[in-house]
Amino acid sequence: MMNIKLIKNHLILSLLLLGIAFSQSSEDFLGHWIGTEDLASPGSSYEYRNISIQIGEGGDREGFYTYHSSSDFLFNDNLEWSYHYHNFDKESNKLIFLRRFMTPLGVLGHEEIKYELTEWSEGSFLATHSSVNGQVFHQIRAVLNFLEIEPVLPTDFSLSQNYPNPFNPTTTIKISSHKKLNGSLNIYNMNGQKVNQLYAGDILPGVTSYTWDGTDNRGSVLASGLYLYSFVLDGSIVQVKSMIMLK
Repeated sequence: MMNIKLIKNHLILSLLLLGIAFSQSSEDFLGHWIGTEDLASPGSSYEYRNISIQIGEGGDREGFYTYHSSSDFLFNDNLEWSYHYHNFDKESNKLIFLRRFMTPLGVLGHEEIKYELTEWSEGSFLATHSSVNGQVFHQIRAVLNFLEIEPVLPTDFSLSQNYPNPFNPTTTIKISSHKKLNGSLNIYNMNGQKVNQLYAGDILPGVTSYTWDGTDNRGSVLASGLYLYSFVLDGSIVQVKSMIMLK
């Protein structure tokens, strides 16, 4: 079940921020965003699910960019004839995700999902969507993925989602490997700064667990928020995931 108090708090925040103009434009959302999403709807409900949104140039709709997302709520990869467009309306302070359904004969229709931009800083945002009838609530927390990922064979290793997530005061990250590897496990904040290195060295075959207590390399406790963790293999970042620390 969704945390109703959390939903109400963010809805109140959205109302308070109505009419406040942010300085960013549509171009500021270009790039690869990663983070988490929450959904409360009659058909499905979940919290803190990982989300990826890639926004880039292309398409034939003036003033819009195209996007691809891991979120089933935003993106339907099963629609053979569809175009996915993204825009930011600065006047209304809304993120717009638009899907146009196409056939060889022309446009069949479109679906538009609008999000209130409730928090923004360079490289991170929080956005919320509520349906007109109040039955659907969707929330996105995302940071711009500043890490370049090198593809590797999927059979070499697996980086787990941390558990618990969100966490307080500690969380566990597991790495599964089929052979001996040399790598490191790093933690980054939303500004792209590496705040902690949990491990660096040889990783033996099997499953190895690492615990993070929300501190930096000097042992100082970090602030609540969204963090990224990456696995670096032979000097290249090969996988990145996000997690949330709550206090």
